[in-house]
Amino acid sequence: RVDTLLDPGSPFLELAPLAANGMYGDQAPAAGVIAGIGRVSGRECVIVANDATVKGGTYYPMTVKKHLRAQEVALENRLPCLYLVDSGGAFLPMQDEVFPDRDHFGRIFYNQARMSGAGIP
Repeated sequence: RVDTLLDPGSPFLELAPLAANGMYGDQAPAAGVIAGIGRVSGRECVIVANDATVKGGTYYPMTVKKHLRAQEVALENRLPCLYLVDSGGAFLPMQDEVFPDRDHFGRIFYNQARMSGAGIP
């Protein structure tokens, strides 16, 4: 899905491809989400895409951390953030670690609002 979004022939710099390596019984490679920087319509963007082949695209605690880090990169560099969402939400057996406070899952929406408020499309 990411490749079809990118401009033809443009590079994609994946962020944290080894996130969650060795965690969760190796059931969440790359924390179940692809995140990186690529060119779309001639503009550099941060792209975050759930991998639906990993537990239905659900969010593990490390998935949240990787997503938040990608948003930090976008905010620091004033890059638009594009989301390709195919997710069942939180991985239910670990939901207590996904939703515990303001610096976890809900922070994703807060960060998006901050970027919008800063004029980042």
